[in-house]
Amino acid sequence: MQIRPLAWKLVVVALSLGFLGTLSCGDSKSEDDSSECSTNTPCSECPGSGALICNNALPTPACQQRGCGAEGSPCSETALCNSAADLQCVDQTCQRVNSSLGSACEPDFVVPGGFDATNVYTINPSSSCGSKPCVVYGVSGNPRADCSAECSTQPDVNQRVFCSCRCDSGAQGDDVCPCTSGFRCEFVAGLQSSYCVRDTLPPL
Repeated sequence: MQIRPLAWKLVVVALSLGFLGTLSCGDSKSEDDSSECSTNTPCSECPGSGALICNNALPTPACQQRGCGAEGSPCSETALCNSAADLQCVDQTCQRVNSSLGSACEPDFVVPGGFDATNVYTINPSSSCGSKPCVVYGVSGNPRADCSAECSTQPDVNQRVFCSCRCDSGAQGDDVCPCTSGFRCEFVAGLQSSYCVRDTLPPL
């Protein structure tokens, strides 16, 4: 698989996923400190609704305040994590997610003659995805809506052109986000980092 970032028109910049919002239970918690959220009430006594829900990911499962979990806190469901900070429960840990992951995007630029279906391109950042990259994964031609010649097929545009994020920055040290359900973390050799790609797409 060859990777051709649009070097002559685009500069691949470090992906910056800012920590959004503030913690409702205090903003000075360490990543593994869930004591401010948890109670000593056993899960058997949680009301099942309202402010307290059971966190089975704790060493000793107990009732915890809904939406209180900071980044890195143990969780058994997303409702325990601070959604205002774009956190979801992934692998029993509250993690930042890319809310635009998988959304349709339009590349800001197209290479002369159109994209090559044997390559992966990243437009980073992309105006369609905010600070996140738009990935063109194995698409031939021009996927833009204003295309007048050598246009990509609509099925390819729907499935292979999407907002993504770095899931493993390699040696670059950039912030990353987890690939949620329906996506895999795929290494992009030309950029020495990995991006979230749809599970339904066969590797190039």
